[in-house]
Amino acid sequence: QYSILLLFGVSQKGKSKITNSYLLFFLICMILLNFKAFYNILNIVNNILPANIFRQNLKMIPLLCIILSITFLAIATIGYFLKQCNNLRNQKEKLPSFCKMIFSVLFLSTIFIGIETVSFYWREKLKKEEAPEIIITEEMESRMTPIEYYEITKYQEYEKEYQEFLDTYNPTIYNEIKNDEFYFFGMGNRQKIIYQNGILKNVKTNKIIQKWDVKKSLIIPNLYTVLITTTDNEQIKIEENESGIWINEQQIEKRKMNLYDFSKEKFSNIKKVLYSEILFNIENGKIYPNILVYEKPWYRDAALGAMVLEYTDNVSLIEDWILELTEIYDKQNKNTKEVDNLGELLYLTSITKKKNTTLQNKILEEANKIMKEHNTKYLTGITDFENRNHYQNAWYQFGLKKIKQKNIDIPNLKLDSYSATTWWNQSCPKKATLTPNKNYPYLAWAQYHCLKKGIIFANKNLYPLSWEAHAISANYQNLENVDEDLKNLKISPTHTWSASEMLLFLIKNT
Repeated sequence: QYSILLLFGVSQKGKSKITNSYLLFFLICMILLNFKAFYNILNIVNNILPANIFRQNLKMIPLLCIILSITFLAIATIGYFLKQCNNLRNQKEKLPSFCKMIFSVLFLSTIFIGIETVSFYWREKLKKEEAPEIIITEEMESRMTPIEYYEITKYQEYEKEYQEFLDTYNPTIYNEIKNDEFYFFGMGNRQKIIYQNGILKNVKTNKIIQKWDVKKSLIIPNLYTVLITTTDNEQIKIEENESGIWINEQQIEKRKMNLYDFSKEKFSNIKKVLYSEILFNIENGKIYPNILVYEKPWYRDAALGAMVLEYTDNVSLIEDWILELTEIYDKQNKNTKEVDNLGELLYLTSITKKKNTTLQNKILEEANKIMKEHNTKYLTGITDFENRNHYQNAWYQFGLKKIKQKNIDIPNLKLDSYSATTWWNQSCPKKATLTPNKNYPYLAWAQYHCLKKGIIFANKNLYPLSWEAHAISANYQNLENVDEDLKNLKISPTHTWSASEMLLFLIKNT
């Protein structure tokens, strides 16, 4: 391609529009062909660098400067080449111009060859990273022998991914959950099962399903799997998948369901674990904050969980419950009528194929009644024991939009401590803030989603990734069948609102 360019640049002795056109055509082709390599590099850089890396690591700024410099250098060289071609055609400084033209072409080709070389290097590097060499660490060796190739690969992939997640977002580490040797099976409307210390049992009834004398075990949350080596060297694999729950070849739960796998998304393994924690808190068609410590669903938690179900095409898991709802307040916080429930319910009724129009009309009537009683054009009332009118009306606006009703014009309400969590509404008030609390990580993650800054929390263990602690309405005595420390510390392992906020943030920002 460079030879053709030189031929047209040197051979012309007069001014010819045809030759000029050919020269321009081949020049454009050369640029397009070579800049494909440059475009490849940009794509590779975009894929291998973590989100928000330029904001979090100033050392990456020089890389951006280098890329821009190469671009400008290539453009300048092309301009210089065209100038020398013009000099040759006009018979001015023929020999010097010819040498300068050759130099510029060689210099330009060096730039493009360099770009292609770097592009090739990174493509090969990524290929190797896609299929990493399996390294059996001493820790792995002590926990499971023999180790199945696929499972250990996925476990290591999850470990690496979680470390990348921590490095990217730099969360405050939650250290309260000491025990990481249990795992919950039973996503969706399946029976709720826990594996712990060689025992597989129904976590609600405490009935033992099966138990083993365990020599070594490995919990692999991103595969919904537990591997066991017994003292008799028998290999046991407990696994949950779309068709049910299995112990080796024995199926102990047969209810089928759709499991979205996030395979083409960044942090796919973390997303799968968060997803499983949300699905675990669905029982009998209802979605709970946590099925172990809460007796009834909460509309607020259900709404956030439903956003995940809507994204993953699993609304059918709770559709019947939504259609059967008649109460516009869940009255879960000390029997309080929390006004944000109105908007949350409007959203829930919007995601089902059939619509609970009776409930929708009831909600609209209640909203008009509240406004009339307070002589306002907006809702006013209590949420979590405080007047949080901005938060309540943000939910109501969101709900009206989802059911395609005429929205209300809300005046500039005073921002409240929950205003910073309304990322799902059209406008998120950037001046709103709340004080993060490790006991309620969902509020911190919602604020981070809204403002793109602030303190967030992440568990030190690979499982569970979500929790809530010291909630007034939770019955932590029910954790006796799980862990004595969790009961005493008042921590619910897995939590729908927490897992949903983390997952929805990752879905929308990675």
